[in-house]
Amino acid sequence: MDHKRDAGNRQEMLGLGLRQREQAGAEAASHDDRFHPHIQPLPYVGGIASTSPPPTLVAALAAAHRADSTRPLVTYYDVGSGERIELSVATYDNWVSKLVNLYVVELGLEPGDQVVVDLPISWQASVVLSAAWSAGLVVSLQNDTVPALRVVGPAAATEGLGESAEQDSGPVPQVLACSLRPLGGRFTSPLQPGWLDFAAEVPGQADVILAPVTTSAADPAVRTLTTTWTHGELVDRAATRAREIGLEAGGRLLTDLSQASDVGLLTGVAAPLVTGSSVVLLANARDADWSHIAEQERVTCVCRSAG
Repeated sequence: MDHKRDAGNRQEMLGLGLRQREQAGAEAASHDDRFHPHIQPLPYVGGIASTSPPPTLVAALAAAHRADSTRPLVTYYDVGSGERIELSVATYDNWVSKLVNLYVVELGLEPGDQVVVDLPISWQASVVLSAAWSAGLVVSLQNDTVPALRVVGPAAATEGLGESAEQDSGPVPQVLACSLRPLGGRFTSPLQPGWLDFAAEVPGQADVILAPVTTSAADPAVRTLTTTWTHGELVDRAATRAREIGLEAGGRLLTDLSQASDVGLLTGVAAPLVTGSSVVLLANARDADWSHIAEQERVTCVCRSAG
């Protein structure tokens, strides 16, 4: 599998993006709508939408950035390692932009291509998903799918995923691997040939989207085991999920549901974006940890896995 990059093209696109940013002035440098041409501004009151929900989660993130880019959006706790990472709306949006550039400029993915996100609960899973939708990709939850891109965690690095794929005569997906080490550190051991290390490939990407992709409510967003959700349906399901778990506008959710499932995706990623809320993602927690963290983080809503 050939993962060589065209460095000249990348530098040209990067230069174009930076020139556009400079020409627009300081205000545009903070992610204005030039980089999201499909987004229409929504009226906001106190950071919460005062009208109907946004048409897509891409629009919801852009609206959150306009309303208050400094507020927390995703907080990640790994009780086992003691790691705590908090991403503001602006920081989350920067990670999304970097990943979109990797997907589109570096890997050559196109709207409609499928991506499988096989990660445990983590802040990386959230930004990988949001970036996929911003790039017009379809998140697939189907286990038998051969996607254009597969995003995996450290467990897959020792399971021979790449070798088994090579033995198949069919297409081979590109693989982006996340070590999930504290502070997003790189893998300490070599990856499978052709695999990309999230910590090596993503941070150096541009903070603005160099090749914007237009995404509408009618475009496919998620392929479940039985059907496909459009971006508009994803927003509707997220709003319904928020009501089910009691997540109100401007609230703060605490959950341990993996974003790799349809329920976890709706709960931990989509519902907070649609409601203008924030989420605390909790990994490796004991029963005794929940009440302490809930109080410390001032959460308004708790959603635990059945396990």
